[in-house]
Amino acid sequence: MAYSVVRYFNLGNQGASVAQENIVNNLIGSWEGEGKLFGSNSEFQMNWEWTLGKKFVRLTFQNKVIEAQCCTWKTRENTRKTKANN
Repeated sequence: MAYSVVRYFNLGNQGASVAQENIVNNLIGSWEGEGKLFGSNSEFQMNWEWTLGKKFVRLTFQNKVIEAQCCTWKTRENTRKTKANN
């Protein structure tokens, strides 16, 4: 199971200030990691990149559950318990 998000950050009509640019430059690039997401082993990937002449920064983020734990959820009709699949 994977979740993806794309988000844009507006840095103003004039583009990034020098201070903003210095901060954002530390984030630019691809990042990966692993850990727990809602109790399940997971991996994440994110990519930060400048767009439109440094007026925006695009963040693409994805969480991927590697090994899901047993889950319980409720619906209006019933309650189910299952072992989730990848």
